[in-house]
Amino acid sequence: MTRKVSYFLDLYSTLGVVEYMASGAVVVANNSGGIMKDITMEYNGCRNAFLATDELEYAEAIKHILFMRPEARAAIRNQAQASVDRFSEAQFSKAFMEAVESLFK
Repeated sequence: MTRKVSYFLDLYSTLGVVEYMASGAVVVANNSGGIMKDITMEYNGCRNAFLATDELEYAEAIKHILFMRPEARAAIRNQAQASVDRFSEAQFSKAFMEAVESLFK
């Protein structure tokens, strides 16, 4: 089994969190701003990432991830990948066209 750890500084970036989730990484991100409100959440009733604020919370989240059953980690990875589809170009184009459609009638 391969485990990857990234510098947490990268996880202050909303785009970075979305990219990690899309890649199938189990993410521990900073519990603030857009990351907390828009990116990490329960998706279809399952967690898609972990949030932390300080060193203790990060350590607890990492420990929890390392000791999870492989099936539980896989479920989080799958939820994360499914949840970031809402940020895809196709979803953006669809939402944009719906928003401006009335301007062209």
